[in-house]
Amino acid sequence: MASTAQTQSTQTVVDQIKQGVQQGITAGDTQVQAHYNNRLLVRQARQAQLDRQAASLTAANGASDPSVQTAQAAADNNRVMVARMNMQVVQAATPAPVVTQDGWALYGHIYDAKRQPLAKLTVFFVDEQKSHVSQYGFSFTDATGYFLLNYAPVAGAPQTPQSATLYLEISNAATQPIYLDTAVFTPVLGEAQYRDITLTSESPLGTPPGSTAVPKPPPASSTGKP
Repeated sequence: MASTAQTQSTQTVVDQIKQGVQQGITAGDTQVQAHYNNRLLVRQARQAQLDRQAASLTAANGASDPSVQTAQAAADNNRVMVARMNMQVVQAATPAPVVTQDGWALYGHIYDAKRQPLAKLTVFFVDEQKSHVSQYGFSFTDATGYFLLNYAPVAGAPQTPQSATLYLEISNAATQPIYLDTAVFTPVLGEAQYRDITLTSESPLGTPPGSTAVPKPPPASSTGKP
């Protein structure tokens, strides 16, 4: 009886520690979000000031005046910083997906060259022959550019081989590939990895190798499963 009571007491302590750690992580995440939000608000206020200054100088001196060009350049540079900070805010506010011990995940957001979110894109993995690796599924970006590839092996199926060669590819709504990562993606069992992807161009890379090589978006869906 004493042994049983001691075991239960030990388990209670362990559960309390786990709960405390989780609360600490949640509190830390909240603080990070608040930090990024505050920085973003300051930068946005600065943007409004720079835009007003550029507009005022343009009205007084004309668009070709050097002072106007300098003011406009400062406003444009700050606008880029605002977009980058907004991406940090979005990342801090995005919860990590639950991953099984023998599975893995890749999640994040996709943006255009102006760092605006891109919706209705298909995200998936291809091998060295640029063929879709269907066992790892695919995902469709939502209105915020969010995607999630969450792999959980079927019971009894072999785990992801460490030597697997996977490349992340993105296609548009017409199933035309518009992005192919040059770096090999390395899954980490039991972990979810986050990535922001900024597309410098949305022009098709070429014709898909086959009609079934790229998953086709369904009429209304934001995620896909194999």
